Amino acid sequence: AQVRDILEVHNTLRRSISVGNFFFFGDCRPAISLIMRMQMWDCDIEKSAQAVSDRCVFEHSKNLNNLVENLYQQIMNGQVNTAGKGKRAS
Repeated sequence: AQVRDILEVHNTLRRSISVGNFFFFGDCRPAISLIMRMQMWDCDIEKSAQAVSDRCVFEHSKNLNNLVENLYQQIMNGQVNTAGKGKRAS
């Protein structure tokens, strides 16, 4: 369910940006000229991201082999619920 939730939020945002239905600080941003491909989950990338997280160093990885990396950090106590995290991180 967490993977589905993250992908749903991320791909909904990508669709909004692509068609010009994305609001940034109250302003509707224009549509972009290219079609954004919807993202799919990749278990190898998940393992790589977990390894970065396990190091507890907030910096971009080296040698990503044609991948991009967005870093997001939130400090919390207790149980973490991923619902809505993708939207806040985007």
